[in-house]
Amino acid sequence: MLAMFLVVGCQTTQSAETETEPKVVKKVEILPEQEEQNSTGNPFENMPVPPGAMVKSVKPVSCGRIDTIIETMQNQYGEKPVFIGKSISTHPSGEQIKTVATLLFNEDTGSWTFLEQMPTETRFMCLLSGGEGGKTKGLLLKKGTSL
Repeated sequence: MLAMFLVVGCQTTQSAETETEPKVVKKVEILPEQEEQNSTGNPFENMPVPPGAMVKSVKPVSCGRIDTIIETMQNQYGEKPVFIGKSISTHPSGEQIKTVATLLFNEDTGSWTFLEQMPTETRFMCLLSGGEGGKTKGLLLKKGTSL
């Protein structure tokens, strides 16, 4: 095979013997309007959601070593663990695994981060969510509402 390559050479680097002229289009056509695609990527947009509906979501999350994640959140954002709890996760094999969930919070800035131990690699924590907030001071959400 190598001998064949050396004899024939690499065909992709050889230039064409003749130049071709680009085709010039002189007529502009207006295409018929197409139904606009769902820009949010939400397959349920404009659809009623029945009570009790449950769907699986795919959300990319960042994960890293537990010590590195906790140290980074403390050093960069001043967040410290304020809640640690056990959670049950399902391994891709279907096995139920106990993982650790942790809420980090900075009382001065109100920044927070929610972490969960990775079910498939228990030495990693994953950043599930984060933002700014504070104590709810009695804030209760009514069923079916959001902030």
